[in-house]
Amino acid sequence: MGAYGFFMHQKEEAKYTAEPLLTLTSKDLFWRFQVNEGNSIIGEIVSVSGMVTDLSDTSISLNNSVICWIEKKSLNKTLNKNDKISLRGRCLGYDEVQKKVQLDYIKILDD
Repeated sequence: MGAYGFFMHQKEEAKYTAEPLLTLTSKDLFWRFQVNEGNSIIGEIVSVSGMVTDLSDTSISLNNSVICWIEKKSLNKTLNKNDKISLRGRCLGYDEVQKKVQLDYIKILDD
């Protein structure tokens, strides 16, 4: 990747450690997109809480309304279905196919 590529990757990652623009529940985040009030937070860092309803190697679903794209190596704790968690990530917008709000650059927050 080279020194420049590594530097740019680190710089990109640093953007997503900023303080969240909003702190809300997964249901509230989903609602914002249902009433067309979500566009202003696309690309922004948000803090979201909810119950884990689905898990895979690449994603966590909260309350069947928010899908959080993860890298397994970046998980800092073991998760199970029905766990109540808070996390921070970048809002990608609403996925019409999955009917869920999407987040990436996820960091699980300590309770």
